[in-house]
Amino acid sequence: MAEIQDTNYEKLTDEELASVRKRMNGDVGRTEETDEQPDKSKGEHFAPPPSEVA
Repeated sequence: MAEIQDTNYEKLTDEELASVRKRMNGDVGRTEETDEQPDKSKGEHFAPPPSEVA
């Protein structure tokens, strides 16, 4: 995953900040309101639980 560099967070909208936070947390593709499964037909996947990363 590419690191976010040279970003002026003060200029971002709330929506953009939420997107950045999700990327930092490894929650790409998941919204806070829903707990959907990834769409494997599109090649989407969620980060594995921390217990599987170690």
